[in-house]
Amino acid sequence: MPDGTVPMFAPAPADAGWTYIPLFPAVGVPYDADGRLLCNYCARRAVLLEDSTPVYGLDHGPLWRCPSCPAWVGCHRGSHDPLGRLADLELRRAKQAAHRFFDPLWRHAERDCGWSRRRARGAAYAWLAGELGILPDDCHIGWFDLAHCRRVVAVCRPWADRLQARGFA
Repeated sequence: MPDGTVPMFAPAPADAGWTYIPLFPAVGVPYDADGRLLCNYCARRAVLLEDSTPVYGLDHGPLWRCPSCPAWVGCHRGSHDPLGRLADLELRRAKQAAHRFFDPLWRHAERDCGWSRRRARGAAYAWLAGELGILPDDCHIGWFDLAHCRRVVAVCRPWADRLQARGFA
């Protein structure tokens, strides 16, 4: 770039003379210095709810919720680890759309190519990272902001549509 800055989503080539700049806050889950989950909208500490009934109407396990914003994120099964960054309604819908077009790609590899779920998802996320110009370790839809989710849809839609047209999806 003309002013010497690095695009947030571009990993540095080994010989570039500068180091990789992590994608946070566009990608990743923000934590404070004490390791507490932060809301990516207002930077307040998120609160853990053991029962998600107040949010979903039914208990789907624990979730993290911002005390001042309409943002929350569920937890990985059997833990309090967040599935990604806190999301408001717009970002939740964007994540759902990203998964709607991305998931058929790895599910095809799992179901129709005989790959294990782990191998299929790993390969699909590695491919997606390359398409987005980010590191594979930074590539997780739950960590993405709105712009990244929209890019996932743009990249994956043609492939998902082809699978559907061929009866694979």
